[in-house]
Amino acid sequence: MQGGTISHAPSRQPNDGKTQGYFIPNDNPFVGQPNALEEFWALGLRNPFRIDFDPETGALWAGEVGSTVWEEVNVIEAGGNYQFPFIEGGPPEKPVVRPDVIVGTEKEPRYFYRHTAFDRAVIGGTVYRGEKHPSLAGNYLFADNYSGKVWAIAADAPAPESPNLLTQVNQVAQRGITSIQQTPGGDIIITTLGESTVASGRVLRLVSKEEWDALGLNDEVTVVKEDSIPLTRAKALYGENCARCHGDSGKGDGPDAPDIDVPLPDFTSSTFHNARSEGDLRESS
Repeated sequence: MQGGTISHAPSRQPNDGKTQGYFIPNDNPFVGQPNALEEFWALGLRNPFRIDFDPETGALWAGEVGSTVWEEVNVIEAGGNYQFPFIEGGPPEKPVVRPDVIVGTEKEPRYFYRHTAFDRAVIGGTVYRGEKHPSLAGNYLFADNYSGKVWAIAADAPAPESPNLLTQVNQVAQRGITSIQQTPGGDIIITTLGESTVASGRVLRLVSKEEWDALGLNDEVTVVKEDSIPLTRAKALYGENCARCHGDSGKGDGPDAPDIDVPLPDFTSSTFHNARSEGDLRESS
């Protein structure tokens, strides 16, 4: 609230209240435009999840969680319109109904990918400018909460058709990655959410294969596999992680099912069970 040449009080007020506690920067992109709030800096975003400034260039990167088909990575610029809800992700597959007036400058995503049964919720990350991982310098690292994958794309070049897959955590399906950040010392830290009813969230550090081998931990790493869990917990996990696609009863008729490119089985069908052994069913679950 410095006023003067720096900022000014909001000129528009809500019908049933008032604004308070802030001024609007005078260099905001929509200052003086009657068809947009002067508070706006960019628009056309559905659900940005994790933003981060490139420590070298100052560019603002954001993971943009999509609705049912596409996930995006965007570089957010002043006055940019990132086209949601009339365009999302890749080339439109249906006729686009554009607003009569487009506010701001239309911007396409820096990278986008289509939903699969596993890749379903982008988590914005960070442009790595540290020295500890030279091969990742100048790359934007981001992830998918649902599949637990961590990818890299060059920050200073056009995005490739496919990103570089760095690793995959072992907590997935909404229990997965929630953030990626770099420390002042150059480490890359990844957090995972864990289950809602069990204290199983984690803070992880990304290491190179060379560092892993040098630590000599291969003999100490064990994979914990649960042979069975209580039915009540299994139902809760199914409701949290599976029902959106497979449906509450397992018939493959969940609300997201029509937008998935892979066929969904009917778990209640005897054909599904008779074609698989008990071991197959345990492994797939």
